[in-house]
Amino acid sequence: MDGIDVLVVRPPQIIEEPTSYRVSGYHLLITTLLQNLGLESRYFNIDFLRKPKPFQYPSFKIYKDFTSDKEKFKKYFFSKNNKKWQNFTRILRKYNPKSLLILPKDIYHVESSAFLAKIAKRINPNLKIVIAGYPSKYFYSFFLKNGIDIVIRKNSLFTIPILFHKLARNGNPLKTPNLIMKVNKKILFTKEDPTLPNLNNFPIPNRELIIERKYFPPSSLGDIFAGIGCKYSCTFCPLKPPFLLRNPYSIVKEIKEVYEKYNTRDFSFEIASLTLEKSWLLKICELIKKEKLDILWSGYANAIDINEGLVRQMKSCGCWKLGIGFESGSDRILKKMKKPLSVKASINAANILKKYKIFIYGSFIIGYPGEKKEDILATI
Repeated sequence: MDGIDVLVVRPPQIIEEPTSYRVSGYHLLITTLLQNLGLESRYFNIDFLRKPKPFQYPSFKIYKDFTSDKEKFKKYFFSKNNKKWQNFTRILRKYNPKSLLILPKDIYHVESSAFLAKIAKRINPNLKIVIAGYPSKYFYSFFLKNGIDIVIRKNSLFTIPILFHKLARNGNPLKTPNLIMKVNKKILFTKEDPTLPNLNNFPIPNRELIIERKYFPPSSLGDIFAGIGCKYSCTFCPLKPPFLLRNPYSIVKEIKEVYEKYNTRDFSFEIASLTLEKSWLLKICELIKKEKLDILWSGYANAIDINEGLVRQMKSCGCWKLGIGFESGSDRILKKMKKPLSVKASINAANILKKYKIFIYGSFIIGYPGEKKEDILATI
């Protein structure tokens, strides 16, 4: 084929987890926005091979082996024998894109983002490579030294369509806001534009833009982009205000479409916390029941906002699992983190969720600045 305009990719993780095999609704939305601009665009999750594995967390042994001999792990991961890089090379040659957009999900995608940029540049030295996502602004110097041409440092949903529209017409990217670039060996920052996107104007992500979609099981297609940002400004987290939510009617319309078209029954909401706006979440629950959607769903929630009435409604329309950012078992450390949560509220939330048989997986931080031995023991 002659080649597409933009290939959007999610880099692989050195240690896989269930999200490695799901298609990000946020990534699909970005791909759809580019496609709707008239730019032929496709999405590829490099972690996903043609024989998918069950969605499960790695064994403790894998983490132990990784921490005891990280270099051995990395030697294999960043080698030509890794099928994921072979698969990416095949896709890159087949679709021959003019531009590559890398969307790392987290800090564990930093090295793999740079590695895939190097692979891409070897295949096509003229390929324009862009990276966006929250690790980008922290590691921009590293990315610019390793084959990436443009870093989008903030406001990706607003900036990406502007940039790629300009690139497609050979325009000057320096006139695009929110970028970091290297020009004549100097790192330049373009002007900031804080314009917030209106999530209600966005289309439903088009899952037909997924490369080799036929290999993706229905459960991998159920990630639903629901909002951006967060109400709070916890010191350890990149998600900050403003907190923007997608319209509940649009969300449930997408769930119904995926439910009917792909036979998906397992959904996950992509958002900082489902429970920060109770009326919004209750409306989603109401609409799921109104449409008689026989689904299971999960997402992230905040222990601050959990109460029995809300959990009862969530359970009644399919909620089975929530990820909770407990972070610490020490009120002193929670205060240092500027997280408006108490240990008592965390335990209360856990008790309510267990009462309604909702599976909980918690996130915790060990080694926060100023933490003492007794704080760590309190968390354990």
